[in-house]
Amino acid sequence: MKQRSVWKLGLCCIVAGTSLMAVTIGAVSCGTAPTPFLVQGPGTGENSPPVLTFSEPAANVTRGQGDPFLIEWTDRDPDDDATISFSLLNVDTNETVLLISQISENPDPDSRTVDTSLIPIGLYNIFGVISDGVNAPVTEFAITAGTNPQRITIRIVGEGEGSLTEPPSVAVTGPPFDLSVTQDDTFFVAGVPDLSDPNAVFDRDSDVTVFVVFDFDQIPDNDDPANPDPSLIIVDSIQTLTGGQTTFDREIRVDLATTPPRANGEPYFIRLTMTDGVNPPVHAYAPGRINIVQLASGMVDLAEIGSRTSGARIYGFNPGANLGSKIGGGSDFDADGVDDFLIVAQFGNPQNAGNVGEAYLIYGQIGTADENGN
Repeated sequence: MKQRSVWKLGLCCIVAGTSLMAVTIGAVSCGTAPTPFLVQGPGTGENSPPVLTFSEPAANVTRGQGDPFLIEWTDRDPDDDATISFSLLNVDTNETVLLISQISENPDPDSRTVDTSLIPIGLYNIFGVISDGVNAPVTEFAITAGTNPQRITIRIVGEGEGSLTEPPSVAVTGPPFDLSVTQDDTFFVAGVPDLSDPNAVFDRDSDVTVFVVFDFDQIPDNDDPANPDPSLIIVDSIQTLTGGQTTFDREIRVDLATTPPRANGEPYFIRLTMTDGVNPPVHAYAPGRINIVQLASGMVDLAEIGSRTSGARIYGFNPGANLGSKIGGGSDFDADGVDDFLIVAQFGNPQNAGNVGEAYLIYGQIGTADENGN
């Protein structure tokens, strides 16, 4: 028997709607009126509006035409790659001067130096606009801190008439030599304004922010501690160091969770970066470098001691023997292809013969450790 489709219609329901890509609007007739409901469309859903906040300038600025000033900010938009522009608003005429436009919110560094050569003489407020193309653009002015915040002013005067603040100065004195450290070890990072001038200060006319940095490549111009990236590790940040200080000393405790050993045993370069928020940051490296090491266990490759593995400690047979009073060698005593060395205990007591001294031959061995470290 030939099959056929049978359709039974009990109620007549008519639905009309627009494309699913737009706002869905429906009318349903099924004998009773439907309960109204909210339908989400573009710009009305859970998309978060972007956020923009100035960190510099943090005070009123006066610049002669041609003298730069610094803009620093923080931004956030978890949904979109928003774009940012910065402008000046003339206090007297309400005319705007566009400074920078089409800055990517992510992952662009959040700082720019502004050239003032073409900005007309006048008094301005500075503001930024951040837009994600979905929500309404957000406009933020730079304002002063405190209980009575005011819009920060940028005064542009004639060429050579403005007064730039003095830039900071810093030199690092410690650690003075290379160190191998591991979990919970501590060491000090020390700095002075100028190695050649004992009366120098970090900054004569401004307070400064100081970053203690572990740098991977000893190139300070390819990163920004205010916006850290994988090329450096921020160990400490001191936001308000008085510029008139003459010394800096900070104890650093090693945490392997944030400062792990480098893959091939390379050192970290210890750096101080100092900024007054107006001039470009200044950088200086410590004479000593830091190797982050792990505790030795099982068979130890002596070539990795101090770079990837913590140093070994050798104990003598007698207390007070002064083990290590002399160390020498470099020769291959047992002709196995690995250099050996001698370590002397000045007051060693071999076979109870008295404190006549003794020497131990420490010989290397070519081999590999098994899974148990043997």
